[in-house]
Amino acid sequence: MSEKYQGIYNDPDGQAVFADIFAQANLYSPIATVDPIEAAREEGKRQLALHIVHMLSLQPTDFVQSAQSDFNILDNLMRLNDERR
Repeated sequence: MSEKYQGIYNDPDGQAVFADIFAQANLYSPIATVDPIEAAREEGKRQLALHIVHMLSLQPTDFVQSAQSDFNILDNLMRLNDERR
């Protein structure tokens, strides 16, 4: 199964999808809520993102580079979306 995740991640569209999942799951930032129900919900998202990270065989040292790359991907997609409006 890991190879299937890698195949998707190696595609530019797959990288954009994973970047969005990681951002939505607060993978690169702390969970910012004091509500225990919301914190549990956010932690569930994070756990799913960490499962994806595991399947992609990413290491903690990869996160700094990955965070910057994901930010750039999402920023470019948002700019393209704005230009189309």
